[in-house]
Amino acid sequence: MKKTISLIVVLALALTLLAACGGKEPATTEAPATTESTGDTTAAPAPATTEAEATTAEPTAEAPTEPATEAVTETATETTTEATTEPAPAGPESAASAASQIASSASFEEPLNESGTALGLGFFGITDDMVSDASYYAASAAVAEEILVVKASGADAVPSIIHGMEQRRDSQIEDYADYVPKEVPKLEDAVIYADGEWVVFCVSSDAAAAQSVIEGLF
Repeated sequence: MKKTISLIVVLALALTLLAACGGKEPATTEAPATTESTGDTTAAPAPATTEAEATTAEPTAEAPTEPATEAVTETATETTTEATTEPAPAGPESAASAASQIASSASFEEPLNESGTALGLGFFGITDDMVSDASYYAASAAVAEEILVVKASGADAVPSIIHGMEQRRDSQIEDYADYVPKEVPKLEDAVIYADGEWVVFCVSSDAAAAQSVIEGLF
């Protein structure tokens, strides 16, 4: 009987100990963090940042500005051109001097001589009131060569003077066609030249040479 009670007491104590032990959790100790030894005790310096840190704030959107247009100043190089044009010649001293120079410088089959001015103007149907100066040179009737130099009394008289010279040329062509046909080409090439109030009529054996001489006088 005593053995049975002792056994019960032992079992009760064992249960009590088991209960006590079961209520407590064993203390867990964290293992210290193992740091991997690199063998270098000196910490590597952080890389130096040479550029300024970018700001995280969003940039303020500026209103687009139009590109400033530079005023292009064209320096127009003003070429100060001095008047290189020579003043126009004043013309011959007189109708007589002009007719004389043409008679002596141009090419003619016969020498031309100064003839009556009134007679010459009559051949051309030119009246005295249409001219302020005139001179007439002619050869013999065997040739159609002649010169008439006229200074008109005004610009309004020039067309009538030219018309009279054209009529003289045409009538001479008709006359010489039957009389001396070889003179017709000279008349067809007759020079009628006008410069301002000066008007010249010339029939010669070389119309181009006569034209050149006349242009050199005015």
